[in-house]
Formats: sequence, structure tokens, C-alpha cells
Amino acid sequence: MQQTILAHCGMVFVATTFSLWNVVGDTVLRRGFDAIVLATYREVGTAACLIVASLACSRQLKWPAARESLLFAACGIFGVFGLQFFFILGLRAASADSAALIQSLTPVITLLVGAALGIERFDLCASESSVWRASWSKAIGVVVSVAGCVLFSIHAESANSSPLSGMLYLLLSDFGCAAFILTQKPLFAAGYSSLYIITVAYTVGAACMAVAAAIIRPPLAAWAISADEVLLITFVILVCGAADYAILTWSNSRLEAVIVSLYGILQPLVTALLSFIIQGETVASLALVGGAFVLLGLILTSLAGPIPTLLREAAPNMETCLLASELASDRQMESG
Repeated sequence: MQQTILAHCGMVFVATTFSLWNVVGDTVLRRGFDAIVLATYREVGTAACLIVASLACSRQLKWPAARESLLFAACGIFGVFGLQFFFILGLRAASADSAALIQSLTPVITLLVGAALGIERFDLCASESSVWRASWSKAIGVVVSVAGCVLFSIHAESANSSPLSGMLYLLLSDFGCAAFILTQKPLFAAGYSSLYIITVAYTVGAACMAVAAAIIRPPLAAWAISADEVLLITFVILVCGAADYAILTWSNSRLEAVIVSLYGILQPLVTALLSFIIQGETVASLALVGGAFVLLGLILTSLAGPIPTLLREAAPNMETCLLASELASDRQMESG
């Protein structure tokens, strides 16, 4: 129970700092900073920090077993690179209200895909009363949260219609977010630590972002950064990158996938509040009502409780696995 509470607190921190990243990123981009360059700096820097942290904790970083390699690759390519890359492309083309609206589909996608793959159990017609009640509580919670995000998007002042390409990019970003959350669940069950999972996945994603930057080829002048931009990017890498993704992955190991995804749609509300504090932008009353709906939906979904699945029942205790692995390694070193 205590770890579940800590996981929720961690997700609140992640939602807040991710929203701060939205404000900081918007401030930097308004100065004319190239979006692909900014994303590349963030991804590569974050991957480097995670590698250092993993080496400091385990003193070694090996490629995972062959049977889990595809899951790590999918988490890195789709969940890290795909999420960030398509989100950037979507923001270039879509309006802010459209971005908030499309982002609200992430919990729905996560819930349906997770149920289809057997990672998360969801059955509105289940014969077991506990499963039936929990499934309906999840469904109602997701619907209420999505309705809140829709209300929030209505208050946006942007009157520009979003092209189909922008909407498609943002939808692909939603699928990337769902992939990031769901592909980690079997890896937790296999006994991998959360820090190891995010380090390997983020390294793969950062490599993909670097390749994309090399293909797109931003002008050399775009890579130059001023002294104050160095401080901003350093903060983004350390807090909004390495710390956030490490906490997010750890929380994902202790919460259901749909709950983790619901915290993501808190970001538009938190971003609006931070913009009000930092940039002096106004916050409409309708946006606050929408935020209240999002919070209500999150509470309803959280109160549903976890529904047992074959994956969760078969998952070994991660701390026991890690301890056994360390003892085996120590014995090998002593025998050597």
C-alpha cells in the first residue's frame, strides 16, 4: 500500500515536471530554437544520464536476453522515439486545443490495447462480480477523464483548424505512449529492474532520434546554444528527462497501465496553471472544470483496484530476483 501511494506521488511529480517541460520548451522554441535539435539534445542527454545511473547502481549494463530484446526495442522505438518525434511533428501542425483533445485518447488506447494483448484485464461482461465492478469503474473513470480533457480543450482561444496530418501525428504519439507503458509490463514480470528497463529503452530511442536528426539535417547554426539555454536544457535533461522517466517507469511497475496513462492527460491542466504562474496567461473557468473532471476520473479508476491477470500472477518478486542475481554474481566472482 505504501509503495502504491509513493507511485501515485511519483506520477504527480512526473505530470508536474512534464508540464514544466512544455512551458520551458515553448519558451525556448519561441526564441527560434529548432524543435528537432531540442528533442535530440534532450533524448541523447537523458540517455547518457540514465546509463551513468545504471552503471553506478549495478556496475554493469548488458544487453537483455534474446526473448525480451524485441520488447525493449519496441519500448525504445515506439514508446520513446515515436512518442517524442510524432508529438513534436503534431505540435508543429496542430492547434493547442486539438493537441489536448487527441492526447485525451491515450487512456482509451492503453486500456483497449492492454486488454486485447492480455496485459491488463478488462471485461465489462465478466461473471466474476469483482472483475465486473472494477472494469466498469475503470470504464467510467476513463470516460469522465476524457470528458474533462474535452472541456479543457474547448476553452482554448486558437481558432485555427488543425490539418489532418497534425491530428494523425498526435494520434501516433498516443499509440507511442501506450506502447511505452504496456511493453514494460512483461519486462517487469521477467524480473528486470525499472532503472534497467528505462535505460535500455531510452538508449534505443535516443539513437533513433539522433538518426532522425541526421536525416532531417537541421542547419549547423541551429545547434548553437546560448548560456541561459544551456541551463534550461540541462534542467530539462536532468529533471524532465532522466528523473521523470526513471520515476515514471518505477511507478508503472506498481500501478496499472490505464492509471499511469490517465496521469498524462493531467498535463494540459498543469501546463495551463504553470503558464499562468510563469508567463501570466489566463486560465478559463471551463478549463478548471475540465481539470476537476480529469481528477475525478483518475480517482474512480484508481479506486477500482488491480484486476488479476495471468501476467501479474506469474510475475516474480523483482527485489527477490535482483537479490538472487547479485548473490549468483558474487559467487561466480568468488569461485573465479
